[in-house]
Amino acid sequence: MADLNYSTNLVIPDYNGGKVNLVNPTTKTLTATNSSQNALNTLEYDGTDYWTCRNGNDQINLIRKTDGVTIKTSAIMGAWMYGYLSATQIATYSGNEKTF
Repeated sequence: MADLNYSTNLVIPDYNGGKVNLVNPTTKTLTATNSSQNALNTLEYDGTDYWTCRNGNDQINLIRKTDGVTIKTSAIMGAWMYGYLSATQIATYSGNEKTF
């Protein structure tokens, strides 16, 4: 798959399909689809790969964009995590544990 400009496309998880879709917000068309995990609750893109958390899971995974393979997995932090990624860190909130 060609490496598309992620700054001009929306990066949207396909919850049931195990895919990450890129959608052009101007034309509202699907521009690319990459493999990932199903049931993605949180999805962030760091410019190279995806940081994800699956529904009910208690770990963050680093997923290689090109093939959907898990590269790294975090320590257990509490289920149903939501978060965001900055240039230097990840902030996350566990809906189950009610902790940030």
